[in-house]
Amino acid sequence: MSDISMEPRAARLTKNGRAVTCKGRLAFVQLNEPKLKPGAKPGAKPKYGAAILLPKGSDIKALRDLVESKAKEAFGDKLKNPKFKEKLKLPIKKCSDCTDKDGNIYSGFDDPRFEYCIWPQTTTKPGIVDARGEAVTEPSEVYSGRWGRLNVHAFKFDVDGNYGISFGLDNVQLLDPDEMMGGRARASDEFDPVEGVSGAAADDSDSVFN
Repeated sequence: MSDISMEPRAARLTKNGRAVTCKGRLAFVQLNEPKLKPGAKPGAKPKYGAAILLPKGSDIKALRDLVESKAKEAFGDKLKNPKFKEKLKLPIKKCSDCTDKDGNIYSGFDDPRFEYCIWPQTTTKPGIVDARGEAVTEPSEVYSGRWGRLNVHAFKFDVDGNYGISFGLDNVQLLDPDEMMGGRARASDEFDPVEGVSGAAADDSDSVFN
């Protein structure tokens, strides 16, 4: 992990009104198949998504600008009301504020190298490319703990008294491989190839377990 470069450290806006994050570490990766959140309301759609932990010292001005612009467009003069702004939910969070229902910081979010995070989702499968911009088709390459960048857009939500700005996920760029988040190693890294073994199982038709 110590050999991994933190560059590029700056997020940037794109020509189509979206943003690309600075390089960060991916967590809670759900990119191969969509997943329905536990306790989801009837009719809710399963979603793809990934959180990204942004290193300390990263320039996230482009992400802030995107949120600021969408908030002013969506809520206008309401933002001048302190009580309204107090309840306004925003998508850029301190890693230390990302906790489970028991108040425990999520695993990996307490890493002192990181300060902020975002957690965009989408109901449609995002594009996934490697460092050269080529499509990634191998599911095992997509996992929590890998480094990468996210391409996101901002949108307004206002549901059941909860309102604010969130990020939607558009595309993902996978960069440096790293230890799988949570400590589990990838199977391909743990097992050596075994020569002379076919995929067929031995004949055990007389086994007491058959």
